[in-house]
Amino acid sequence: MIQVHRSAGQQPEWPAAGSGSHLGVIRHLHQDIGARRWVPAVAIILDVLVLTAFIVVKAGQDVLTLTVAAALSLTIFLGQWWAVRRRDQNAETHEGQQSHP
Repeated sequence: MIQVHRSAGQQPEWPAAGSGSHLGVIRHLHQDIGARRWVPAVAIILDVLVLTAFIVVKAGQDVLTLTVAAALSLTIFLGQWWAVRRRDQNAETHEGQQSHP
């Protein structure tokens, strides 16, 4: 995995798996790791095509699977959003305590 150090005192950020990491490479890491931006962009496009085909096929066969997958995806997304928000708030609180002796 690739570890990115932002500055002293901040925790390193690790890219997640999937299209989110592709977007991170496009936006933030392409210069650090020497990546060509078109490679992860093509990967994102292919991900979207494959997922769209899956959704179309499954919608005709098994709507329950799509519903469960959507609910789980939403739950994971909200959980990650909450965790990052909480981590950022804790970091701000911790930084504020350090600046006041």
